[in-house]
Amino acid sequence: ETKLNRLADAIDCMNQVTLIQPDNIMGIEQLERLYEIAERWQDLIDETNTHINVLDDASQHIELYRKLGVVFRDKVGDPTSAIDAFLNLTSIQPNDIPALYALADLYQAGEDYYSSIDYLKRIIECLSDSNEITDVHYRIGMLNYVQLTDDVSAEACFKNCLDINAGYMPAIDALKQIYEGREDWLSVVRILKQKVEFTRELDEKAKINCELGYVSLNNIGDVVN
Repeated sequence: ETKLNRLADAIDCMNQVTLIQPDNIMGIEQLERLYEIAERWQDLIDETNTHINVLDDASQHIELYRKLGVVFRDKVGDPTSAIDAFLNLTSIQPNDIPALYALADLYQAGEDYYSSIDYLKRIIECLSDSNEITDVHYRIGMLNYVQLTDDVSAEACFKNCLDINAGYMPAIDALKQIYEGREDWLSVVRILKQKVEFTRELDEKAKINCELGYVSLNNIGDVVN
């Protein structure tokens, strides 16, 4: 209780400072810190917006909008306002990858899958790491396949994965599922052969070869394979 009283006193003190000097950055920053400690989220939001308004340099707004986005998303449970905050951030810094991921996640959680895909595509344009690019292509593919039931677009995404990493098993398995759904057995055989090629574990390789033989015999009538 004593600690809470001291915290409340500190907040009152800093409020007096900013009442006299509304553009006192140090006072505003101290209030933000104190409101965060006190978990007074609406007060933190209001003070962060005040902080933004007193700063003329838009580049100084970036981390403040990021803070607002995180608070709205994680503390207040207001995804719409979180999206607005991250959109404000990306209007200043369009290639901010964490903010783009946050927007993709928020739109996906809100079942706005087309918007989520749009931001994931923007992320790909900003990335240089091939492994991460592959993962994002796969994520777009799964959104197309599962949420939008668009197996044509999904197939293109999974093929993008394999263009980067021919042994990327999640994409291989997803393509196999798509081809089985279409009863495109020649494509199933082709993707199973690719899976065999990039499978190291001998027991697993043997299982895939058995499946390959079964599909070749029963669905294609290819006794040789």
